[in-house]
Amino acid sequence: MPLPLPSTPLDDFRSRASAGLRRVASRAARATLTLRAQYALAAVSFLHAAWTTSLHLRVEAEGFDALAPSYALCAELWWLLGVAHLVGAFATGVPFLLWLHGATALTRRLGGHALRWSPRAAVWSFFIPVLGIVWPYTVMRDLHDVLAPEGAPLPGPVARAGAVGYRDVAMERPMATFVTHVLRGRTGAYRDVVLERPPAEALPPAPVGAWWTTFLLATAVDRIAWVLSANGEEPSSLAAAGGLIAAAHALKFVAALRAVAVVRGVTARLAERHRRLCAAPREVLVRLGITELPR
Repeated sequence: MPLPLPSTPLDDFRSRASAGLRRVASRAARATLTLRAQYALAAVSFLHAAWTTSLHLRVEAEGFDALAPSYALCAELWWLLGVAHLVGAFATGVPFLLWLHGATALTRRLGGHALRWSPRAAVWSFFIPVLGIVWPYTVMRDLHDVLAPEGAPLPGPVARAGAVGYRDVAMERPMATFVTHVLRGRTGAYRDVVLERPPAEALPPAPVGAWWTTFLLATAVDRIAWVLSANGEEPSSLAAAGGLIAAAHALKFVAALRAVAVVRGVTARLAERHRRLCAAPREVLVRLGITELPR
């Protein structure tokens, strides 16, 4: 029985990098799932706020007594939605921050030395007063930019398994999602072999600026609406506050959509960096300053 070949440091690097990417991808899937659950919560909250606004607009014409059962049901739903928002914030925030921590750590170990944020600093940026308005966007923007595909060279073509000789040349990029097309000449000379190298597949966009702007706008509108609701006594004032609350939930829906796009886009860039580096020779890794194996 043949003995297994001993692994080299480069093989160990590729194995650890692949394991790290699988962890990040798993966290990204969980974060995306919980963010999508926010779609439904934001939609239901929008409908509830719109219904509440309609009740405030109708109360002057129909009287409070006629609308009392609707107001009672509206109040019960408001309490249930409040609890759902608290639970949802925790259930969404934890997977998202775990993904961010893992993505930041793996990026730094895959040559992202220009990233000035440590995994811990990236997570804490969301909780620092005042600076938390700007720093989360800066963290995500820097992470996105450091993972630009141009930061690592494309892997060179290698002979595909099954090629039997230079007259049957078949080339492909290792670990790529596409296969290099080959136009083989028929004169029998190796110079007649022509290789087409299509560019790497386009990565999904990560609208970092749009995501954070929408999130901040939703938060600001929500705060204004609750101040108006707490201080308002007239039905018209309460109706205006209800309209703003509905607008805030609509913005939260859009922010959740864009957050999913950000998670997918950054994870795709990280996967592309992993693909390129795991197919790169040792000289490329040394040139990129990769000295620590991903854990």
